[in-house]
Parts: sequence; C-alpha cells; structure tokens
Amino acid sequence: MNRSSFLLLSLLATVVTVLNAFKPLTVDDSVYYYYAAHIAEHPQDPYGFKLAGQQPANDVLAPPALLYWWGAGIRLFGERPFLWKLWLWPILLLLSLALYALFSRFAAGLQLPLTSLTLLSPTVLPTVNLMLDVPALALSLAALVLFFRSCDRQSVILALAAGVVGGLAMQTKYTAMLFPLTVLAYGMSRRQGGRGVVSAAVAVLLFGAWECFIARTYGESHFLNATRSRGATLGDKVRLVQPLIGILGSTSAALLVVLLAGLGWPARRVLSLAGLTTVAVAAVAVVPDDGPVRLPLNAVVFGGLGLGVVVAVAAALRRLWQLEPGHPCPDRRRPWERVEVFLCAWLVLEVLGYFALSPYPAVRRVISLVVVATVVAGRQLSRAAADGNRPMVLRAAVGLSLALGLVGYGVDFATYDAEKEIVHVALGQIGAREGVWFVGHHGAFEFYAEHAGLRRRNASTPRPRPGDWLVVIKKRGLYLTLFHPIDRCEAVARVQVDGPMPLRSRYQLGGVAWERHRGAMAEAILYRVR
Repeated sequence: MNRSSFLLLSLLATVVTVLNAFKPLTVDDSVYYYYAAHIAEHPQDPYGFKLAGQQPANDVLAPPALLYWWGAGIRLFGERPFLWKLWLWPILLLLSLALYALFSRFAAGLQLPLTSLTLLSPTVLPTVNLMLDVPALALSLAALVLFFRSCDRQSVILALAAGVVGGLAMQTKYTAMLFPLTVLAYGMSRRQGGRGVVSAAVAVLLFGAWECFIARTYGESHFLNATRSRGATLGDKVRLVQPLIGILGSTSAALLVVLLAGLGWPARRVLSLAGLTTVAVAAVAVVPDDGPVRLPLNAVVFGGLGLGVVVAVAAALRRLWQLEPGHPCPDRRRPWERVEVFLCAWLVLEVLGYFALSPYPAVRRVISLVVVATVVAGRQLSRAAADGNRPMVLRAAVGLSLALGLVGYGVDFATYDAEKEIVHVALGQIGAREGVWFVGHHGAFEFYAEHAGLRRRNASTPRPRPGDWLVVIKKRGLYLTLFHPIDRCEAVARVQVDGPMPLRSRYQLGGVAWERHRGAMAEAILYRVR
C-alpha cells in the first residue's frame, strides 16, 4: 500500500467517524452505555450490576470487547457522546485497511473504489453507531487478512495473531463466531489446514477462557446464558427469507451495478439501471402508499432489487467457476481455482450464519454477507474482459452507494433525533425538571431522558408523589405503558416531534432499511400523578 492510498483510507475512516459522531444514540446504544459506564469504574467486574429494570447484567446479551474500549473512552472524556464516537476512529481505520487488503487480494486493481463503495454504503455508514456490529466486522476481517498472510508467508506467528484478533472479534459480537470456520475453509483451500486449525483453536480458546472466567465469577457463561434465552423454531428462520431480500434491495443497489458490469452488461445499460434505481428510491420517499394498491411501494422496489442482487451473485459465482476462453484444462491444484472454492464456501457460511444467528431481521445482520458478496462481485469484474467504460461504471457505483448511504444516514439520524428532541419538548411543556418520571427503554429517548434529569419509573422505584409528571413515549405504534397503570394518573397533553424527512428508519428492526411514514416522527403522552 502506498502513502496516497493510506491517506485516502484514513480520510474515509475519518468521514464515517465524524458523521457518526453527530448522530444521537440509537436503539441498543443506551443499553450498552450502562455496561461501558460500569466497566469504566469497575473493569474487573464487567457484569456485576443490574440494569434499570433490575435485570442482572449477565442476563442481557452484551459481549465485552467493545464495551471495554468504550469504557476507556468514558474514563478519558467523561459524559460526552460526541467524543465517545470519535474514540471509534481507530476501529473504522482498521475496517478500511482490512477491506482494502481483502479487495487487493481477491479483486486486484479495484481495491480503492470497492473499499469506498463498501464504507460509504447504506449497509455500513448508517450502522456504525455505538453498537457492536461494525467493530466486530473490523476485527474479524482484520483477523482474516492476518490469516491469509500467514498462509502466504508460512508464518505461525501471523496465524497465532489471527487467532487472537479473531477471538477478540468473537467477544465483540457472537456473529463473528463464523471466523474459525472461515479460516478452516481457507486453510484447506490452500492445502494448509493445519495453519487454519491453529488460528481457529487460538480464537476458540481465547473465547472459552473468557467465558470460563464469567461463569466462575457470576455462575453462568454469558454466551451460554444468551444462547439459552434465544430459542427459535424452524418457522422463525424461514420467516427471515423475505426480510433478507428486502434488506439487500434497500442497501445493495450499488453492489448490483458492480455485479452486472462484471457479468458483461453494456455500460450504458448498467448506468441506466443506476439512474432508474435512484428514481425508484426517490419514489419510495414521495409516493403515498395508502392508495388502492395494498402492497407498499418500498416492498416492490426493494424486493425487486433484492432479488436482482441474489440472482446476480449466483450468476457471478457460476461465472467464476467457469474457465476463461481458451484456457487449457485446469489443474485442480491451481491457486486461482482454489480461491473460487473458498469464496463460494465463505458466502455459504455467511448465508447460514444470517439464518442461524439472527433472532430478528435488521440491516446489521447482513453486513458481513454484503461484504463477501462485494468481494465476489469485485473478483468477477477484475476477471472480466477489460473495458474502457469500467472506470466510469465504478465511479457511478461509488456515487450511487454514497448517495444511498447518505439517505440511510439521514433517515436514521432523523428517526433517533426525534426521540432525543421529544425529551426537551416534553420538559418545555411541563415547565419543570423536578418530579418528572419517564417510561421507556432501548433507544435515544431512554438515554437523553435520564441525562436530562428525568427519573425512570418501574416496579422497583419509589412511587411518584401527587403532582409529579410521567412521560410515556410511543414506540412502534404503541405507548409504553408497562408500569404507569399502577399509578393514579390522568393524561394532560400529547407532544409530538416531526422529522425533516418523509422516511422512517427500520435499520434496527425490519425487512427494509427505511420506509415511508405518516404522522409524527416521535410522540409522547404527559401524565399528571393524582
């Protein structure tokens, strides 16, 4: 890697970090904050506390690696969410470097545009937050790059280092548990299965050692505790198929452009598709979905794009298995052919991981899958016949990815900024900060309500006094009224916050990245305690 490439990758990581720093906290950020704040004060006792609902911390899924990093940020910067997010810059830089190395290996010559396309895409840019998914991806990809180089250089040290980083990724989020299987697949494809066993064993031993420490300290392994509480039926997994199509369609339009270019589509047709995609996404934002047609427009647009991505990835894999024109009968030991075997196995592992490890659909469940699909698309494009229009197509793909990434970022920002703003609107309506309680959890509302001085109301807290206020936020169409019926209250007012965009984020729960919405972006009822 030359200096200019490193500077560009650093700039990409900085842009993503700064954009994320301006966003409010999102769904699980508020929960992970309690762990990070506790770890900042008690690093030797990560789960030795109870969450606000009096649930033991070890019972809620929160692997520790990122939480320790965040806890260090809290010790350094205090209660400053903006600086906490800037503290993630090394992780985003690691991700950009790992992506660059990955594309350099499998799609040589296209690494810079593909890295830019991925980092700025609606799959990654809006999902950074303070959650676990992107850090786990950065660590797992870095571990894979180390393992690839260990095979190139016949280095046991690099294989051990890959196992250590892979173990950290697994303790960042359990979706990274595909790492041991991936290195085993690559090791066998390179006839270095023993090296794969070394890296996989180190990662598993590191993971298991931490779980043994947690089990000895708290009486139960954090991983086993989380696994036991997340039972799912076969029907639940089958119902993840349709959301997978919708999520891919709403986040991977630029990937489809690269795939079709690699499959030999003329540049004019590919560029026309990119333009039509832009128009279709704009239509989702402006065309009402309450007409005579019951099927929402976003389901039609994103479902069609998602099916296109699936078919194009399958076609690219089939094309990669075929010989180049005029190529002699292949030797089964040729490295280029074993690479195709590995990429196919890696993609299959990611698909199986999506179904096995996803309790519910969300964009963050498919980040790794989209990265592998982009590797496949880049490799096919790099092997396709040279075309003078290729740079123009790649620029169009990167531009489309950036445009949709910014749309996703803006929609996610507006959705959770409304939850943040509703706290201040409610306090302005009440006109006081003393004697104000709130009901709600998992979101920007919870974090900003507590930091504005509101007291959480649940079954374990003292009862509010007559004259106190209770703020109850509306979530997913329902008012969170879990505890307030035990108090004698009367509704006094309803407050609302409208967003600047006609779209609502579904990044954290849903079968698409965003959808059109009606009414206020955030809404709460103010109760007065009798």
